[in-house]
Amino acid sequence: MRRKLVIFTVIAALLTPIFYISAANDVTSVGPTNFEILSTDTVALKTIVEANGGIVTSLDVQSNYIDVALDNGSSAQFNTDGTVFFNIAKQSGADNYEITPACPTTSVTLSGIAAGTSVLRVRVYADLPACDRERAPVFPSNYSISVNSGAATTTSRSVTVHLIAQNADQVIVGNETNFLGQDWQSFSGGSMDISWTLTEGLGTKAVYAMFKSLTGDMSSIVSAGIELVAIPSTPPAETPPATTPPSTTPPPEETTSGSLTPVSGLAFGNLIKGTSSTVYYYAKDGKRYIFPNFKTYFSWYANFSTVKKITDSQLGEIPRGNNITYRPGVKMVKIELDPKVYAVDVNGTLRWVKTEVLAKGLYGDDWAKKVDDLPEIFFLNYKIGTPIETVADFNPAAATATAINIAADKGIN
Repeated sequence: MRRKLVIFTVIAALLTPIFYISAANDVTSVGPTNFEILSTDTVALKTIVEANGGIVTSLDVQSNYIDVALDNGSSAQFNTDGTVFFNIAKQSGADNYEITPACPTTSVTLSGIAAGTSVLRVRVYADLPACDRERAPVFPSNYSISVNSGAATTTSRSVTVHLIAQNADQVIVGNETNFLGQDWQSFSGGSMDISWTLTEGLGTKAVYAMFKSLTGDMSSIVSAGIELVAIPSTPPAETPPATTPPSTTPPPEETTSGSLTPVSGLAFGNLIKGTSSTVYYYAKDGKRYIFPNFKTYFSWYANFSTVKKITDSQLGEIPRGNNITYRPGVKMVKIELDPKVYAVDVNGTLRWVKTEVLAKGLYGDDWAKKVDDLPEIFFLNYKIGTPIETVADFNPAAATATAINIAADKGIN
């Protein structure tokens, strides 16, 4: 089932979710399945189709390739719309497989023909001469990215991105996973620093990079995060207290209510924002908790009609809390570089949904439409719980009902 692109202020390449299944349980396609992946040479989003009836040990779908595991007798067929071409390269395992046609073009069938398992990597090129795919691939290795030497926060949108890679000839950097509007640039010497500008608005920012070798083979997408915070305001100079004669009357006893008082004009539980687009939840512990992206926000709220706009100086007076996680039970999530699909339980707990049958039992036949791609940078906001083995292990509706609001979900008192 094809998952549509959802557009807010940026375009994201959404990956069709799959389940991590052992070699003893082959995956059978019940109909044409669409995968949207980035082409290797132009970094444009392309659609390829796994044809009806393909049987494989597993599919590992990433942003710019699909790894297909073939064992004895298993097979998979992929087609394109004719505008892109396949590149097939063995990643590991035996040489007991067959690729037809021998020189892949816009349609290819992969078959395991003898005992043993082989993992083949399927990539697409927008412009590739016929039969040039027979070359031996060379992939970038030991690649990484960091922002401002790994600093947790910055007060400036202008940062320094440090890139490291071996066997890399080019690199592309962006604020989005589809590198919209960015171009490849030369990369040599194993590392380089570039000046970079983060997106507008306070909050957690991610910078993405992908490397390409001389043979045109690309790495996976890597990312690094940093929080853009406001510049602390300078407190006014203190005025010395006026000198008064001592009083013989004892001061009245101080009284406390035992609870915090919200900022004037606000109430705990309000949604607030400053001049940027970032929205916060004002909790009763006096802190503002950030929605890291629109998808997280819309798991809790249907629209922005109740968001209150305050000044940036007022916003800066409210201490910052942690990132908000998805509302329990509403969505499942998939994390880049992790083939598993997770249900979201209370307090940001991710629970692995082990099979497609379980996903259907919990979320219905349209379960694939209820899976969001969770950027790896936000993974640290969550914790891993126990896997879901049966439908009795998790009740999405009950989990949602328990989290009546963000404070209840996070146990904020």
